[in-house]
Amino acid sequence: MPDIWKMLEIEPTKDVAIIKRAYAALAKKYHPEQYPEEFLNLRNAYEAGMDYASNGKKNKKYLKAATGIYPN
Repeated sequence: MPDIWKMLEIEPTKDVAIIKRAYAALAKKYHPEQYPEEFLNLRNAYEAGMDYASNGKKNKKYLKAATGIYPN
């Protein structure tokens, strides 16, 4: 499974503003009408990154699924 941070083209962060900015820039680049599959992957990476940043209940699940890393 692809690394969410590589997909968002940023370093791992809990800064919501950085994640949103990266997503907005890439959403313009991979417009859903022209690149539907890439946009879907980008959207999934964004949701996983935002959940990671907000320390959501799915945090460990997303990190494991998206990066293969088992957080403590």
